Amino acid sequence: MRNLISKLASLASFPPIGKIAIRYMKSNGLKFLQVPPGKVLEKQEAMLKAKFSKMNGTLIGKKLGLQGSCELTDLPLTGYKFYEPYFNAPSEDAFMYPLHEYVKTRTSGSSGKEKWFLHPRILFTNSYMKTGMSALIILFHDGEKCRLEYKDNVYVNVAPPPFPGGFLLPQIEEMGVIRIVPNINLHYRDKVEFLVYNYESIDGGVLLASTLLTQIMPKIGKPINLKGLLTLDSVIADANVEEIQQFVGISPKSLYGSTETLCSTVPSVEYPLGFIFDWRRGIIELHPVAKGEMSPNSLIGLEEVRPGEVYQPVYTSLEGDLTRYVLDDLIKCVAKSDDVIGSEYPVFKFQTRIGEEIALQNFTRISENEIIAALTNARVPFIDFVARVEIIGHLEYLVLYLEYSSKTPPEDIAKAIHSYLYENDVDYRNLIDFFEYFPIKIRVVPKGVFARFLEDIPAGSVPKVHRIGMKKEDFERLLKIISDYGGFRWTF
Repeated sequence: MRNLISKLASLASFPPIGKIAIRYMKSNGLKFLQVPPGKVLEKQEAMLKAKFSKMNGTLIGKKLGLQGSCELTDLPLTGYKFYEPYFNAPSEDAFMYPLHEYVKTRTSGSSGKEKWFLHPRILFTNSYMKTGMSALIILFHDGEKCRLEYKDNVYVNVAPPPFPGGFLLPQIEEMGVIRIVPNINLHYRDKVEFLVYNYESIDGGVLLASTLLTQIMPKIGKPINLKGLLTLDSVIADANVEEIQQFVGISPKSLYGSTETLCSTVPSVEYPLGFIFDWRRGIIELHPVAKGEMSPNSLIGLEEVRPGEVYQPVYTSLEGDLTRYVLDDLIKCVAKSDDVIGSEYPVFKFQTRIGEEIALQNFTRISENEIIAALTNARVPFIDFVARVEIIGHLEYLVLYLEYSSKTPPEDIAKAIHSYLYENDVDYRNLIDFFEYFPIKIRVVPKGVFARFLEDIPAGSVPKVHRIGMKKEDFERLLKIISDYGGFRWTF
C-alpha cells in the first residue's frame, strides 16, 4: 500500500497529472457523504465483522470478551486504562496486526507524564488518503465551490512527531497536490514568524485560533486573504469568529480529532466550526448528557441525535483495536445535515473536555492532584475548590474558585501554582514559553460556600464537590450560593 501511494504521489508531482488529480478529488472527494444511511449501516457491519475476525484470539480481543458472532452492543465500554498495558508493553499476541505495522504516538498527559498510543499504519494511511483528502476539499470550499488549486501553499502549525498531527499532515503533502509550509520540525515561534513574513504567499492555514489572534494578527496588522482556514481550538474560534473572518476574509472551519481517533471527521461548510463524522473510519455511539450517567444502555446512534442536544461520544475504530472507547469530550448537535455539500449526516460542534483534567490551548492537561500538590507546596490551607477553563480575550485560562482559611493574597497563590506547574509539568512549560502569558486566575469565594453547596445536594446523591468537570447546572448553583454569601472576596 505504501509503495502504491508513493507511486501515485510521484505521478502527481507532474503538473498535468497533479491538476487531473485535483479535479478528481473535487468530483469524488465528498461522495461518501451522499451514501444513504441505510447503506452505510450495511457497510459498517461488514467492516466491523472483518475487524472482529482479526481480533479474535488476541489479548485485547479476549479482554473485550469477543467470541463467535459477537455484537458491538455486547462489548464493554473502554477507556485508556483498558489499553494502557498493551500500549506500554506491547506484544505480538495483543493486537490485530503484527507489531511492525504499528506507529507509536503520544498525547499530553497530566503531571507532565507522557501518554502513549499504538495505532496500526492503516489508520494513518486512511486518515490522509480518505478523510484528509475530503477535509482538504472542504477546507477550500467557499460555500459555492472548492477553490483548491494545484500546489496551493497550506501553512501548518502543529506539533511534530510523535504527536499525531506531525505524522498526518506531511503525508498529505506527499500526495503531491499541495505544498505544506514551513518545515513541521521548526520551533513554534519560528512557524509563527514564517506566517508573519510570508502571508502573501499562503493559500490556506491550519493552526490554533489563539495563535492567530494573539501572535499573528497583531504583528501583520492588516487583513489578509486566505482560501481556507482550519482552526484547531474551535471554542476560541467560535468566541472570536467575526474578528477572524474580518482578518482572513473567510469563515473559519474546524474538525474533531484526537490521539484516539486521529483524523476521522471532516469540517462542515454550512455550519462554520461544525464537523461531520466520517463513517468509513469508525462507528460513533453517543450518550445524551441530559440523561445523567453513561451506561451501555444509554447510548444512541447518529440517526437518533437531535439538534441542540449535547452528547459524549463513544468511538469504535473500523481499522484499529480501539473498541467502544469513551472519549472525554462533549459535542453538541447543531444540524441533521449539511445541505451545502449534500451531506445526510448530522453536524456537531465541540463543546468542552470533561473528566479529571483541565486542558489549556490543546497544550497541557492539568489534573486535580497537580493543583492540590501546588496548593500544598504553597502551604495554602484550602477548604475546597473548583477548577475550570474560561476564555478571557483570545486565550484559555485555568480559573480556580477557591475557599481557603489563610490571609495569603490570591495573587501569591496564583504565582505559586504557576511556578509549581512550570517546574513540574513540561507541557505547561511549553504552553507558557510559546504563548508568553500567565494562565492562572484565582477567584476567592466566601467562607462556608462549599459547605452550603454540599448541604444542597439532593438526597440519594454522593455529597461531593467535583473539582474538575463540574456539571453546568451544579456550577450555576455554586455561583448562586456565592452570590447569596456576598460575592467573591477577591479576584486575581
